[in-house]
Amino acid sequence: MGTVPGDGDGVLRVRGSRRHTVRPTRAARAGRRPAWVGPLTSSPPRSDATPATQARLQAIFERARASFADNLSTIEAAVSDLEAGALDESSRRAAERAAHRLAGAAGTVGFPEATTPARRLEDAFADDEVVPDKVDLLETYAAALRRILFGNDLPETETPAAQEAQEPRPTTWMLAVHAAGGLDAQIREAATSWGVGVTHDQWAADIAAAVVDLAEPEGEGLIRSYAARQPPVPIVALASTASPTDRHVASRAGASLVLSRTAPPVDVVAAVESLARHHRHDKFRILAVDDDPVMLAALPAVLAAEHIEVITLEDSRKFWAMLEHTAPDLVVLDLDMPHLDGIALCRMVRTDPRWSTLPVLFLSVRTDAAAVDSVFAAGADDYVSKPLVASEVRARIRNRLDRIAWFRKLADTDSLTGLVNRRRLEADFDRLCALARRHHQPLALALLDIDHFKRVNDAHGHDVGDLVLRHLSDRLTAEFRGQDVVARWGGEEIAILTFGMSGPDANRRLTGILESIRNTPLVPGERLRTSLSISCSAGVAELGLHGEDLRTLIRAADSALYRAKREGRARVLDAEGQTRASPITPSPEQPQLLPSVEPTVRTYYATLVERERLDATGHGRLERVRTQELLTRTLPAAPARILDVGGGTGVYAAWLAEAGYDVHLIDVIPEHVSAALNDGAAFTAALGDARHLDEPDDSAEAVMMLGPLYHLLDRNDRVQALREARRVLRPGGTLAAAVISRHAALLAYASRGELDPGRRDLALATLGHGQHDPQLGFTTAFFHTPDEALSEFRVAGFHDVHVRAIEGPMWTAVKTCTDPTHQDALVESALICARALENDPAMLAASAHLLVTAQA
Repeated sequence: MGTVPGDGDGVLRVRGSRRHTVRPTRAARAGRRPAWVGPLTSSPPRSDATPATQARLQAIFERARASFADNLSTIEAAVSDLEAGALDESSRRAAERAAHRLAGAAGTVGFPEATTPARRLEDAFADDEVVPDKVDLLETYAAALRRILFGNDLPETETPAAQEAQEPRPTTWMLAVHAAGGLDAQIREAATSWGVGVTHDQWAADIAAAVVDLAEPEGEGLIRSYAARQPPVPIVALASTASPTDRHVASRAGASLVLSRTAPPVDVVAAVESLARHHRHDKFRILAVDDDPVMLAALPAVLAAEHIEVITLEDSRKFWAMLEHTAPDLVVLDLDMPHLDGIALCRMVRTDPRWSTLPVLFLSVRTDAAAVDSVFAAGADDYVSKPLVASEVRARIRNRLDRIAWFRKLADTDSLTGLVNRRRLEADFDRLCALARRHHQPLALALLDIDHFKRVNDAHGHDVGDLVLRHLSDRLTAEFRGQDVVARWGGEEIAILTFGMSGPDANRRLTGILESIRNTPLVPGERLRTSLSISCSAGVAELGLHGEDLRTLIRAADSALYRAKREGRARVLDAEGQTRASPITPSPEQPQLLPSVEPTVRTYYATLVERERLDATGHGRLERVRTQELLTRTLPAAPARILDVGGGTGVYAAWLAEAGYDVHLIDVIPEHVSAALNDGAAFTAALGDARHLDEPDDSAEAVMMLGPLYHLLDRNDRVQALREARRVLRPGGTLAAAVISRHAALLAYASRGELDPGRRDLALATLGHGQHDPQLGFTTAFFHTPDEALSEFRVAGFHDVHVRAIEGPMWTAVKTCTDPTHQDALVESALICARALENDPAMLAASAHLLVTAQA
């Protein structure tokens, strides 16, 4: 078809309406061409997608046929209204959005010929002062779209129920299972209930994790096969008994975790899911924002063959919350979106110091110079036009991600040995420590160095010394696999984390490896004139026995390493002096067993009787009544199991137990736990730390944290505590946590009428950084803003997060009142006020405490 003629005077007339003049300059400023120029078809980019990608895109089109039809019907209705002289602003905008979506999506899913007519229609409905009278022309464009997309057949519109019935339940990832008959079937059933696909084909390309029974004839070989993949596949090995021999065989072959064959299948799948989730976190993560669900479905299909996790978002107003929750490696933005367009989102990213270097790639049907200039002026890194060409999208995204990977590797890798460096080891320790506690697995740390390394440098030169270090590093890397980490700690010292091995097991494993290295001399070469044998000494410490953090374990392993040198070198010794010999118990007579507590916090609570504060003071009664009201509305029905983390002496635990709940109290202060247990409690209690709960996964319907978030001053500690709560919660479980309002210190100061400028300045300082100074009363604590609380909960993986005021804005009046004849009435008034304003965003800051509720 040839070009479409235009009126020479630039006037478009609509039957039954006034004249409208087309202004080409206005169209240019909007970044679009005038609507009446250009051919109906051009030479759109042809699909270069692989057959697999084409199949995925075709499947997306089939699922979205009704959506394509709805967009086309919107356009056709607008054309009809235009012909009748009845096109209103709402219909014009709807037609423009519908054409915009078709212009980008149709070509992407396999209909490149649809792009040009869709763009022409979008341009025609773009200018709010212009409605073309070329109705016949617009009808031609719409008819061309219908013919291209649906041929001569009208699309069938299916009900959501029918679509759901036709589509099988999607699987989140694929699990390979190799186990004997009955056990295989049980694991398959448990996996299916989690939405996990199961295969027995070890060569399947999309396997995310594997379960291997060591009783299988080729069990050890299967583990080695999965461990040798690039990237390695996380493996859970099943043993007849959790014996040291089985654990040694499995870990040496490359297993990430060893469980008993008698473990419940659901626990096996939960463990595998946890490993697979950590493995998936090694993928690059992209956040894609587009108001067209078809484009959001197409991008993951185009990138399916890449090692990339694509998170999609349709509502641009939720972008910032999703950005902080997912922490992506790259953001893909549509240029034209309702509410907040891509330009606005990109500027938000570039003006925030935390995200200013985040790569941003734009997608748009607009390719004119004005649009491209505006994109790069906002701070974009790259631009891709719609419809998407699979190879171009993959290449541009891969180019950005490869640069990120290169910089990450540069930051995490020791340049001499190729091992990870100390910074990366510290991060890996945190990950493995959480994994070990979650699955009740041992974690050992070994520290080794080369015996008489200075003599090697003096006798052979530093080049040979470097060669020896690289040789040792390569051997260790080849021997330790699975979840183990080998890192250069400093100088000739190398640190090794062995997941799933006790200290003695790690000792035996490392002794065998170092013996093999000593008996395999380096052969002469370009820099080494004679053969050279090396020996190493090492010390081994175990998490829980010799320390609870990396610094303590390093100190214990280092001490064992120097004992090994003093005793003659070429040996591996276990650390001495266990920091605890049994699980933590609430015994005040054993101070070495206690979790770390800030001294000012311990001193404050040693003199505080919580029950008296909540019952005898007006502001205490206000806090207790409102807290109980909110918990009653939030918690599941009795007899649900509730963990009261940081529950103090058990005021709320006793109240819930009396109501029929199964309550277990955990607190970091020994005196609290003892008081709770000595008070005839109808609940259980134990000493523990909110950041490392000694509770199994998915074991509670609800978790309460009415104190811990006050006293964890570091944000990472608070998020860790929240993640622990999410771990122990069952899917859909409830978390209710209290935080102190950022304005509490200043409001309390003002209510007392104090004029001391020093105390005033301390109160004002708290507004800035949240760190409360004990000089103002109370104790060392962190005070939250509502937005900070929301952010921390979302980062920890919770959803449906709500913040409500506990005491409301009248708490300072209640606290100030000392006249008992007026206090009861004042408390009742404060309760009425708090109930009425608990959700008012403007009044949240006026409350002393906020209750944050969320779902796991």
